[in-house]
Amino acid sequence: MEIKRLRVYSCSHGLLGQTGHNNWSTENTWGYHLAKHFNLEYVNKSKAGYSNFHIFRTVYNDLPDIKNSDLVFVQWSHTNRSWALDQPSVMPHNNDKLSKTFFKHLYIELQEVNKVIGYTMILDKILNSFVFNFFEGDAFFKHHSPKTWPIISSMPNYLNVNSIMMSHMFSEDKFPCMHLNETGHHNVYKLYEKELSKYLTSK
Repeated sequence: MEIKRLRVYSCSHGLLGQTGHNNWSTENTWGYHLAKHFNLEYVNKSKAGYSNFHIFRTVYNDLPDIKNSDLVFVQWSHTNRSWALDQPSVMPHNNDKLSKTFFKHLYIELQEVNKVIGYTMILDKILNSFVFNFFEGDAFFKHHSPKTWPIISSMPNYLNVNSIMMSHMFSEDKFPCMHLNETGHHNVYKLYEKELSKYLTSK
């Protein structure tokens, strides 16, 4: 079936803007450029601060609206973010009691990495057209989960364009908060465009 719409799901790294400025935009992002290049309708459900569970839950909740002609593109966020009911993401730099307790007593890196791998495998089974990548890069996952990583890395819909954290790849093309600027997003788009072309050709 012909792909007609691109649906992007990520955290702030799927948006253009700066931490603390409340200026997040879906335009001029890597997703925006991909949709324009492939002549697709464009929906971006990314949200600043999202954990990987937030991303997974957003895709899952959108299932009634996702059509077979949609391409769902998930760029997974940092693994050291967690989810709590009726709370923003639990992050290591937060000073609230919940975050401090979680990272001191409960957080296990391998567990969080394998959760993301699990979310990926679930979405791969239930979505007609689904591609994904990891903002943190494949070297991080290889290191923390060497036994489960081969399962993911061999999937044809894995658009592996970065071995390290994406914001570290373009040192001159980002804001002080480490989020990519317009040039950085365009650079990421060019990387994704090559791999996505291969995927769409194989469909």
